Amino acid sequence: MKIIIEQTIHGYLNGHQLLASSIELMIEERQLMLIQSDLSGSNIEKGFESYVTGYPLSNRKYYSFAKTWYANEMKRPGCVWTHSLLIKMPDIGKFASLQCLDSFFKRPDGIDFSQYKKSFEVEISQLDNENEDNGLVDISILEQFQTCLYEYPRSSVICPAINSQQFENVIYRLWSDQWPRLRRNFTFCSGALSSKLINTKEFDLQIVPIKRADAVKRETKTGILTTEVLGRFNWRDYNNIPVNIIRGYLWVLGADTPGFRSSLIPLLKIFFKLSSNSCTVAGLFDLVASLYPNSKDAKSLKVKLFGENSLLLSRFTEKEILQFILLRADISPLPVAELNLDARLLKLMEKQELGSSEIINLWLNGSGDILPVVPIDYIKANWEEVLFWLSGDFGYSEIILSRIPLFFTEPRIWKGDINHQQKLLNLYLRDNPVSISMTQVAHAMLNAESDIIFFLYRNKGKDVVTISLHWLNRRDNKQFLISSWSKFIATEEDELFLSWICNQRGDISSKVYAILFIYVHFNRWGNAGLSTVDLLDGYNQLKVDNYAVKLSYVASALLSLGLDSKLPDSSGLVVGVFHDVYSFAVQEKIELAAWNIIPKDFGQEDEEIKPLIMQFIDFLGGSPPKKIFQVESWDFCEQLVRTLSNRIIKNRWGGQVFLDSLHNNQAFSRAVNYILSYKKGRKFLYQLYVDIRSGKIVPDEFQYQLIKRIEPMFSKKGNR
Repeated sequence: MKIIIEQTIHGYLNGHQLLASSIELMIEERQLMLIQSDLSGSNIEKGFESYVTGYPLSNRKYYSFAKTWYANEMKRPGCVWTHSLLIKMPDIGKFASLQCLDSFFKRPDGIDFSQYKKSFEVEISQLDNENEDNGLVDISILEQFQTCLYEYPRSSVICPAINSQQFENVIYRLWSDQWPRLRRNFTFCSGALSSKLINTKEFDLQIVPIKRADAVKRETKTGILTTEVLGRFNWRDYNNIPVNIIRGYLWVLGADTPGFRSSLIPLLKIFFKLSSNSCTVAGLFDLVASLYPNSKDAKSLKVKLFGENSLLLSRFTEKEILQFILLRADISPLPVAELNLDARLLKLMEKQELGSSEIINLWLNGSGDILPVVPIDYIKANWEEVLFWLSGDFGYSEIILSRIPLFFTEPRIWKGDINHQQKLLNLYLRDNPVSISMTQVAHAMLNAESDIIFFLYRNKGKDVVTISLHWLNRRDNKQFLISSWSKFIATEEDELFLSWICNQRGDISSKVYAILFIYVHFNRWGNAGLSTVDLLDGYNQLKVDNYAVKLSYVASALLSLGLDSKLPDSSGLVVGVFHDVYSFAVQEKIELAAWNIIPKDFGQEDEEIKPLIMQFIDFLGGSPPKKIFQVESWDFCEQLVRTLSNRIIKNRWGGQVFLDSLHNNQAFSRAVNYILSYKKGRKFLYQLYVDIRSGKIVPDEFQYQLIKRIEPMFSKKGNR
């Protein structure tokens, strides 16, 4: 595996500045690196001519590991070179030791900085094979640093030193022992000639010249000297743990632990507890709960300890872990939803590692906060057995249901023998558990498609109707009400149904519209307070979903309401459905019952058609329109066109309604052919022609071409 390392070089050129970089830096990053790459004090100190620094960049994408050299070749005093290696944050945990990167630092040897303008690849295996810093560190000194850093996590640790190299290996070891989150935040400098800051935050660790130690401490707000503190934690035991073991542990359990110095000791306490021969699940839980009482804290750590594939399985069985969790009175510190308790308990049941008596014990004595979610999966796998218990044969029915009322919300409870369902319902009505609402129970019954919903209605009344309608109207619900319940709501509770629809205007699903259109007479659709837009929205939804609704009937009924002007904006209703009704007529899909609800209006005829007008009808390729008595009863299309034309003219709906209703080429031609045959029609057609020419109304292209062909007819006033 390879990682890519970016780099920059800073130095003096008409002032300290960035001389070369392999990446484009943001303004905030440039400013931060400009400050951190400059001399860490006002004057160089002997022994501190070079030093290393580590800190995260402001965008949190890179960690900067830098080396600074005093540029004594420069005439201007105080000049330095700083070579910074920029490590991507996701790569920060991929290599074992920080010391292995030290060899990549290169001091500039002239004015050519081109080598710093390119990133470079590093093979991880090569880094891991570099000499680790373990043998180079005095353990007693390391423990002193650990005491200061981790027992005083809010302080900036200041360490007096003879030179900047004296404690570099200690710094490398400290950084390398940290898990990735802590590495990303850790700030250090092995040659701080004055207090180091990022914004207002003091560096975690600052190595300073001995004679400057007190002065640097005074510059800080939180500084402590390594020579002044005493520790209480047993760091010797920690340092005796093989590096690969303790780092592996921190990498796993520290994954979502905050990357703060204060996080290390709690993790080590858990490690020592786990390593103890006297460790118990209860003892470990108590320790974790005391360190992380909030369920959101250290969630990954808790899941790895108490979740599926637990790290504890080398010491305890899955059954022991689960039984502890389920029987514990208070497990609020655990992220219960992440522990996958349902599936784990189910696996034990499938492996027959939990007997029936143990399951009952869990249900009767387990934690009420989490057990309600446990039995449901068991029901799915062993429904007949659970149903047998609930039937009362073992005397457990009332106990289990009172202990675990969530059973009432399981749809499978409400299937099967209706007498058994009534028994469960009576139990629910008697106990009326606070934790389970009637809405939850009703939803379970509706999901089960059970007639038991009628029995709930008899006991709870109209609220059950309202709950059912809200359930049906949910966009994420793909189920429908059973037909008997749908019909009951629409016919026996029709006033409530229509009132509910009125209150839900603008947010009604096609399933609710289906009940309205199927069971409620179309003359009452307006009573629901629905506008033309609402009704058309419902109709158009059903065209997509089609919940066993005869669309030809719904379209015919809506057309009837529009033609009879029974709703505001009736013309909009006509425009919205006429094309579909005409298409149904062409396909002979309109049943006689639906046809009979559409009003018929054939208007008044001229006694005879003028010869010139007849010429235009011939010119258009049509034949003289039939007299009223000549129109066959089966010719629904002709009757629709005549009725539409006459109602538009009588109701003065205007030419745009005429055009918008007749998007069918054949229907439009028939309509024009018909209205040419009588005076009011020709007058309407002339106004249509005038409005089109003035741009007042806009036709379809085929409509425009037809009107344009009869334009000469309007040049003679007598033909209008």
